[in-house]
Amino acid sequence: MEAFRFSLNAIAPIFLLMGLGMLLGRVGLIPQRFIDDSTKLLFTIAIPVLVALELVESDIRQTFDGALLAFSVIGLVVAVVLLQWIVPRLIRETPSASAFVQGCFRGNIIILGIPVITNICGGPAAARLAMVAAIVGPLYSLAAVLIFADCAAQTGADPPRGGARLRLLTKLTLTNPIVIGCVAGVIGSVLGLGDRLPQPVLTALDDLAALVLPLSLLVQGADIRFRGAGPCMGRALAAAGVKTVVLPLLALGIAWALGFRGMDLAVLMIVFGAPASVSSFAMSHQMGGDHKLSSMIIVFSNVICLGTIFSFVLVLRLMGQI
Repeated sequence: MEAFRFSLNAIAPIFLLMGLGMLLGRVGLIPQRFIDDSTKLLFTIAIPVLVALELVESDIRQTFDGALLAFSVIGLVVAVVLLQWIVPRLIRETPSASAFVQGCFRGNIIILGIPVITNICGGPAAARLAMVAAIVGPLYSLAAVLIFADCAAQTGADPPRGGARLRLLTKLTLTNPIVIGCVAGVIGSVLGLGDRLPQPVLTALDDLAALVLPLSLLVQGADIRFRGAGPCMGRALAAAGVKTVVLPLLALGIAWALGFRGMDLAVLMIVFGAPASVSSFAMSHQMGGDHKLSSMIIVFSNVICLGTIFSFVLVLRLMGQI
């Protein structure tokens, strides 16, 4: 019963805010323009500040975990390779197959993951997740470009190739606000700035970082749409199930067997079990993929994760890991 209460108290406020956002979006109090502008504010300012503060105020030697990072990266690569080998044999249409594969691996580990892990395990776990996301995020983009290459060729889109592709990926990585926040946080931690920042500055940054939890969940809920689900509902549900159930179950099982424990398991739960990223729609649309399928995968994975994240948290709590 204690574990159930812990899981409910940790997860219920998160999805109540998402539900409120969904309601406000339906009645027009959170319009699409607000969603777009808020997401940009969160991604470029609030979340990088949160990440930097968590790292500055922590011991970087305890925050950085090479094994956790390696498991996340290798797990992502293996998942993409297997999906890209299996899915085209089941879905013959290249645009749909590519959208399905991307929907299965590209997770919303920042906008939704940071608030969830903060609520469950606190700041240190959020800092670890942010460091993993700083590496995994660019890998998402690289994998998506490779997956949609055939779609772009068929539809006439013009994806970057060769040296141009490498330069683009390097630019995207170096200018990524989350990466910049991580680097700033690491430098600040090494220099011991956590104890040197003036209190008014620290308070202002804390207030800015506090936007992340409520604002991200409200706009995430407001952005959920069910309209037009019929034609690709089966495939969208299947991809969402792989993203939020199959992939995290496999990852956590292997991680447990390899000796990962405690909040590292919670971090991996988010890395592999977060719902499909909203950026997957834009990538699919730009590269000639089935963007309608991508949109439905985002919707269904966000809905399914209401139950799966609660279940994972409950099990981890029962096992005494969080």
